[in-house]
Amino acid sequence: GVDGGLTLASPLVTSLSPLASLTSVQGASYGWPDAGLQVQDMDSLITLDGLQSLSSVIGDVTIEWNDSLESLEGLEGLSETSGKVHILNNPALMGVEALSGLQSCSGVVFYEGNLSLPQCAVDALSDALASEGASCPVSADWLVDTPHSPGMSTN
Repeated sequence: GVDGGLTLASPLVTSLSPLASLTSVQGASYGWPDAGLQVQDMDSLITLDGLQSLSSVIGDVTIEWNDSLESLEGLEGLSETSGKVHILNNPALMGVEALSGLQSCSGVVFYEGNLSLPQCAVDALSDALASEGASCPVSADWLVDTPHSPGMSTN
């Protein structure tokens, strides 16, 4: 596992396969937001393939500003996070079913900028999590402030 949080941010990386053995991320006890796993500005990634072994994140999972990301494929093994899963500004994102393995989290929140993501995909994820008895509410706050906006509470 990784202690102190993990931020993946490079527009040139085309594969996360070097992370195939990563099973957990222990977030930092400092920083903004509660950094667990951040995938941002990875403009050459189409999926998150390579993160299949990741099952646990202490802190938030934030997936943002990934211009070519079409699917969260690769996160099928993620079963718990102590924080929320924030998904915002991924204009090519069309599928989120990879998150249906979540059993415990503070919530999955979809913000603005996921221009290709249909509401039915969000609804299907919500239904899938509910049918598995997961403690992980899904919300699509398309017009709310993003987690990085000044004045937004982290609670």
